[in-house]
Amino acid sequence: MNIFTPITSQQGVIEMKIKDQSEDEAIYYKNSLTFNGSNLIEHHSDGNFIKLIKEIDDLMKDIAISNEVHFDITDAKNNRSKKAKCSPEGGKLIKLIRQNIRLIPTYFYKHATTPRVYLFFRILRRRLEAITSAIKSGLTIDELSKITFILARALHWMQYVMRHTKFKRAVRSHENTAQQNLRSVVKYIIALFKKHSRLLILRIDLYFLKKHYESITPQLNRVYLDKFLRALSENRIVPDVVGYISTTEFGYIRGFHQHVFIALNSNEHQRDIFLTEEIGKYWTNCTDQKGNYNNCAKRKDKYKYCGIGMVHVSETDKLKGIRLAIAYMVKGDYYVKTLLEKQRTLRKGVMPKMKNKMGAPRKNPEDTANMCLILQGKF
Repeated sequence: MNIFTPITSQQGVIEMKIKDQSEDEAIYYKNSLTFNGSNLIEHHSDGNFIKLIKEIDDLMKDIAISNEVHFDITDAKNNRSKKAKCSPEGGKLIKLIRQNIRLIPTYFYKHATTPRVYLFFRILRRRLEAITSAIKSGLTIDELSKITFILARALHWMQYVMRHTKFKRAVRSHENTAQQNLRSVVKYIIALFKKHSRLLILRIDLYFLKKHYESITPQLNRVYLDKFLRALSENRIVPDVVGYISTTEFGYIRGFHQHVFIALNSNEHQRDIFLTEEIGKYWTNCTDQKGNYNNCAKRKDKYKYCGIGMVHVSETDKLKGIRLAIAYMVKGDYYVKTLLEKQRTLRKGVMPKMKNKMGAPRKNPEDTANMCLILQGKF
């Protein structure tokens, strides 16, 4: 098969594509896949966009350590024609380019992401015209030789840069920051559970209506988010908020959007769907009717480990759901950092102050220890 011809796929590909994803990522990803005849169409929505960036990052890791000849021209079996031969990494590169070529000219200007993904788009963008013309059937031998050479040079430059000491240092710095962010969020949630053994957990995705995507600048998104988080922390949207986490992302389809995790004092409230709706309505109003939202509490049955609703410090499966959710949120912050003039894309509430409590300790201190391990990902 010519490595530059379009891909077709059967319906079963959807399940194959999502089987290795986390609960959150699988739901987002599955909802972004449709078929046009036999062709699989991947719409680059929120979760799928992050998945794409992760695929590129993983491929770049493989390219950095590979010593294979990634692209070459060989004789066909009949010795009358030529064919392009590629390594596994080269084949993955072709697939990513073919499925996502429309992202290359726009992404480079709109995103600051992992050093490896930044390098991927920067190198390919310079070769976009030649690559675009090559993704056609019926290439002549000269055209096939030319595009093979261009792709081989692209991978050569990727390898050259990624093996440089300064680049490796930049990768370590980026990864250390991501790990610090995750540890900080975990520490924050552990502190909330130590102060309140039972919490009402709400999750909501805040975004903008499609007709307003072009008008929502990084600065305007920040203005709306600041207003929203201030009201949330001051209990002006829903009462008894004890903590929150918010991550800002930029999706190819939805533009700027926020994933928000909210913890309430469960001794006072239990209606997670209703309260999340109230939060969503406030977002719509505070954005001058430009905003919309997704109430995650309405799809609790979709999760294997559901960390939404009433969660006690002893409920292992629900704590696992919280861990998966926050890891997913921070992962988006890691893979898709927008150019927001060095704004924070990850924000959270004030760390709760622990008071010395009089009276009997909790009946089962092992619950707290187990909760800490689960939220740290040790399960």
